Amino acid sequence: MRLTPFSKFLLVLAIVVGLFFLIKRFLPSSDVSTDTTTTEQTTPDAAPANQQGNATSPTQTEKPNSNTSSPTAKFYYTPTAPTNGQTYGVVQMGAESFDYFAVNIDNDLNWEVKGGEWGTSFLKDGLATPANIREKLALAIQDLINKYGVSGKKIHFVISSGAAKEAITATIKAELSKMGYFINTVTPEKEGIYAYQAVVPKEFRDNSFMVDIGSGNTKISWMKNGKKQGLESYGSKYYLDKTPDNVVRKDIISKISQVPTDMRTNCFMLGGVPFTFAKKIRTDKSERYTVLASPQNTKAEGPKETAGLNIYTGLVEGSKCDNFVFDWKGNYGIGFLMELHQQQARKAK
Repeated sequence: MRLTPFSKFLLVLAIVVGLFFLIKRFLPSSDVSTDTTTTEQTTPDAAPANQQGNATSPTQTEKPNSNTSSPTAKFYYTPTAPTNGQTYGVVQMGAESFDYFAVNIDNDLNWEVKGGEWGTSFLKDGLATPANIREKLALAIQDLINKYGVSGKKIHFVISSGAAKEAITATIKAELSKMGYFINTVTPEKEGIYAYQAVVPKEFRDNSFMVDIGSGNTKISWMKNGKKQGLESYGSKYYLDKTPDNVVRKDIISKISQVPTDMRTNCFMLGGVPFTFAKKIRTDKSERYTVLASPQNTKAEGPKETAGLNIYTGLVEGSKCDNFVFDWKGNYGIGFLMELHQQQARKAK
């Protein structure tokens, strides 16, 4: 059989293609990867569902006691939800805040925030007046009753220890008393203990302490041998009083050194400045806890954050704590309600 020119061309083409794939198969690959991405962290973004009421250690990229918590570190803990609890309302005034929220609490002191509002009152800067406080108070009561179903008899009012130092607070308390409301003013020690009660989970109370950096003062609290203890130091607006940074840091270090060394594995944190620092690195808005970055990895903006960073630096230097964990739900007002619920439960027996 005689091949035509076109058939010869097809035959040669088939041979060339076959040789190409045969050579490609047996020669080493010449592909060069240009991917310079570092090893991806495999830690899950959420705690397993079966860890409610249980805890694991924070996942960190640094070794323990390095005091350089990474912004990617995680603290996995899911608090136990209350069972057959009662719902209370609390309205609280801080040096820079006017907040109210509804909280469900059971007899084991498990709690859950049902909802509320967090605002600003500017007491520290002298911008609040009795009139706008009364207006806010009326709106808060209405919201707690109508929106969250809180009984009027179970709504309570507290003024923080930082706000209590402001001259205008006495006027506000007098105005509220005229309206028939009793206002609970808490001492710095008591405020710290209330915050500890609400923020430090039972599973961590044998190795952890609590710090609340407020505008008017900083509260430090812990529990040893079943006894809660609290201390007070400078707040994040100490610069308004021209107090030097080194004086504040020295006092913070002195106070934090009184926390027993075996209670310094975790520091649970509250306050406006920790809130700001946590917000800057929080990647998942559903997470309950955020591990703060180290002071050297934290950027402060403005005088209040700068002062707060100085306080935070003193806390780290003085405690050598492993992890500083901000709680997005906790509050000293909740601790106040927990103690109140406990007292009422004792009376009912």
